[in-house]
Amino acid sequence: MSAQTGSTSMGGASQEKVLHFMRHGQTEMNVYLGHNAFGSEGFQDPLLYDTKLTPEGIRQAEQAQSKALRLHPVPEVLIVSPLTRALHTAELAFPSSKSQIPRRIAHPLARERVYLSSDIGISKSELEKDWENYDMSELPEEVWWFEGSSNDPKSVVMEPEEIFHKRIEELRKHILQRPEQCIAVVTHSGVLEALTGGVLFRNGEIRTLTAGELIARTGEGPQ
Repeated sequence: MSAQTGSTSMGGASQEKVLHFMRHGQTEMNVYLGHNAFGSEGFQDPLLYDTKLTPEGIRQAEQAQSKALRLHPVPEVLIVSPLTRALHTAELAFPSSKSQIPRRIAHPLARERVYLSSDIGISKSELEKDWENYDMSELPEEVWWFEGSSNDPKSVVMEPEEIFHKRIEELRKHILQRPEQCIAVVTHSGVLEALTGGVLFRNGEIRTLTAGELIARTGEGPQ
């Protein structure tokens, strides 16, 4: 997919809006899943909470920097999943010291669907200490990931598909209704696949789309 132009509006936002999407680099959980298929017989969650980038994941994010810093148009805002792997990737690919992006936002709508411990994050206060250059105002104080009816923030409760797709539609609308005409988003495979109707991003991959290429979902369930 590549950036195109259009004139149709959605929620007051022109489809000429350009979107640069990036998937985070390889993580410890990615490596584990490469040897232990999710859902396979005998599968066990290795309890890699808020999984971190591997040395290869760091290399992928750093390698993407040259492309990220040459993106055209230049992003006016960077929206990042609050999971550590996405924030780390964003800071390596779009370093604050080199990037011209004026605003960086950690947004809970961009988080991965909860499948495993790796999709359980850390509190807003902890994130603010580690990522001072990112606006955390969209985050609740503590739990911003799906926990179902559990009162234990470390409890891994798979996010139902219907709830996940409702959230993805909220993210799509949020992106379309923002005032910026060029937005960069660093997020996850599941989020990107849902937003684009099935496009699979490699770890560390950047693709440019237009707002009109995002998939709208209507009704109560996924389509």
